[in-house]
Amino acid sequence: MIPPVIGAGVGYFTNDLAVRMLFHPLKPVYILGKQLPFTPGLVPAEQTRLAEKISHLIVKTLLTESDFHHLAQALVTHERLEKAVHLSVEALLEEMGQPQKLQLLSEDIGEALAALIQRSIPALIENLSEKSLTPDRIRLVLDRVMDSVLENFTLTPAMARFLTERIMASVLTPDHLRKSLISLLTPANIAAIDELAKAKMTGKYAVLLFFVNLPEVLTKLKVFLDTEPERADEMLKEILLMMRLDDVISRGLLRFNPRDMSWEHLNHFKENLVHWIHDYLSHHYDVIIPPLFEKMDLPSLTRDLIQRFNPQDIPPATIHTIKREITRFIERYLDEKLFELVEQALEVADIQGVIAEKIRNFSPLRMEEIIMEVSRKELGMIVTLGGILGFVIGLVQSGLLLLMGGL
Repeated sequence: MIPPVIGAGVGYFTNDLAVRMLFHPLKPVYILGKQLPFTPGLVPAEQTRLAEKISHLIVKTLLTESDFHHLAQALVTHERLEKAVHLSVEALLEEMGQPQKLQLLSEDIGEALAALIQRSIPALIENLSEKSLTPDRIRLVLDRVMDSVLENFTLTPAMARFLTERIMASVLTPDHLRKSLISLLTPANIAAIDELAKAKMTGKYAVLLFFVNLPEVLTKLKVFLDTEPERADEMLKEILLMMRLDDVISRGLLRFNPRDMSWEHLNHFKENLVHWIHDYLSHHYDVIIPPLFEKMDLPSLTRDLIQRFNPQDIPPATIHTIKREITRFIERYLDEKLFELVEQALEVADIQGVIAEKIRNFSPLRMEEIIMEVSRKELGMIVTLGGILGFVIGLVQSGLLLLMGGL
């Protein structure tokens, strides 16, 4: 019986040693500077490779993209979406019902809007100059404006008086007239005026022109206007008063009716106006748009509107409609994009990498605990099987020895 007992002991303890050598020693063992074979144990030595293999196995066979797609479809039901939207809207309304939080929200949105406007002005100017306010679009708007003006144009005496005052104050001033006459009375223009007068004047005016040296008179007038501006301005002012030019302009404005203009003149005026507006805006967007936004003061307006908001003023039916439409929008969006979103989420999450990193970070003892928890029974059976096989081999050996001894 000795060989079977010895064989059972050898089989049991060698298998037990083999199982233990899967996990031990935890670190390499060196003798005389040389690493002993089978150190460290199989699991500590191959933990990184095991991590990659296990994570790959889990992702490719146990938790596939298809599994996540089906899981997402099962989770994203109409009832769950409806409940999520309901809770979100109610939470938002509750938050906006608190004055302090509404104040903070209005300040944040106002600052964000101010920064957004500041960053967007260059792009807005570029878009307006290149795409939006093209001559064709200006012409389209101007056509509508002119049609309305032609249909409803009526100039009252007060409007005519106001326009006349503006013309007299900004255009027909003595200083402007003096400078215009100086610019007009060039030698070439004086000669042309003299030739025109001689050609057109007849009778007593021709005789008068014969005795008056018109070029000399006009030249002296230019010198007077240029060298004595104060006296020239006083003279022109008296001439304007004597002519009662303001009354002439006012009566002319009252008689003016754009409907009496020919279509040819209107179209010519419109085309000139279109090109002037486009040219002016193209070169002055940077001085028009920023002051316009400053006067509008959109951040302050937005803050004021938010601070005045009261969720209780919203009718329940409107809130219900908002929730329903949000739910429908999310459902339509997820119907089209759910698989794409799941794939993007899996790519960002990198589940295989996370699992591999977790396993790599386990200590060798923790790895031993996990494996033993899963396969303690099976490893125990291997050890026991080693003892049984050793016992059987010992019996066979004893039988052979008895048989040989009998022979």
